[in-house]
Amino acid sequence: MFNEIFNHSKNNPNKIAIITENKKCSYLELVSLITNIEIKISSLKLKDTDIIAVENKNFFHFIAASIAIYRQGNICLPLTQDKDLSSYLIKESNAKYLLRSIKDGCNLKFKLKKIKNYSYRKIFPKHIPMRKNNKPVILYPTSGTSGKKRKIVVQGKKALISSTKYITKFMKLNSNLIEFIGSPPDNVFWYGRIRCCLGVGGTIILNHNSTNPIIALNEINKNFCNAISADTSFHLMLLKFFKKRLSDLSNQIKWIKLSSQKIPEEDLKNLLSIFPKSQIIMGYGLTEAMRTTLINYRKNPKKINSVGTTQKGVKIKILKDNTNLNNSGQIIIKGDNLALGYLNSKIQTEK
Repeated sequence: MFNEIFNHSKNNPNKIAIITENKKCSYLELVSLITNIEIKISSLKLKDTDIIAVENKNFFHFIAASIAIYRQGNICLPLTQDKDLSSYLIKESNAKYLLRSIKDGCNLKFKLKKIKNYSYRKIFPKHIPMRKNNKPVILYPTSGTSGKKRKIVVQGKKALISSTKYITKFMKLNSNLIEFIGSPPDNVFWYGRIRCCLGVGGTIILNHNSTNPIIALNEINKNFCNAISADTSFHLMLLKFFKKRLSDLSNQIKWIKLSSQKIPEEDLKNLLSIFPKSQIIMGYGLTEAMRTTLINYRKNPKKINSVGTTQKGVKIKILKDNTNLNNSGQIIIKGDNLALGYLNSKIQTEK
């Protein structure tokens, strides 16, 4: 899935892949960093089920490490800015190594450190859900929940590949893409945008304070972004308090990617009006079912209550509860976009 990044480094080595807080990383530099981390991981002779936790302090290392771990066939555990949650994730997953970014003079280097309490799960053996021809590659805390003890979702290779291809094709992304990602760097949405943007040879703009609207708008202006992706609530905040500044970007923005959160009809009309040349895309899918559906509101402005169409091979239906006055029910999803299950929770996975 990440072979395209290596092809971009050969065909256009000096093209900027990532910009974060005035620092730039070209495709050649990114591939060099990935390769160095791969060499280090390879020397450890790890098992496929060994988990490597990645510290989230430097975006270049964070992204390169995630790709390197994937390519080496191990399981990546991206850590969050929340120290308590990160500690819980490391302990619960029984991660074997921690990849950290460290300063060496003026340079920033990475260090793979074996975790001291690695033997924790020898008393309580970990359960990693597996499926034939679909190995686990990355772990995420569940979305829609808060607190330290969140379930940990195990994503398989097929889900990452199918969702990335689906989004890229649906949005018609290309190498001209310069995208500001305005969601926190610890969820499925953020990682999905990273894979899509780098996969087509575009440029991604990141900032540790990306959810701050002033910083976000400054980054978008400064880097001549033509795409914005963020939680729907973030776009609504920009609409409410910074409508004039958004209007100044009207001819510049070509793609707007919303999260699964429903957008009010009046706000959608405003977005479509402010950005007449933009494709405004909303995607539905939880951590357990990556990008189940997508809809383009530019082409379907009146389908505000629709979540769009599914990707090929994915089936979705509502198992209605006749006792419910709202005629609602349980969502049933089947397809390659599904996660493998929950870490250390065989019963929940089987359910």
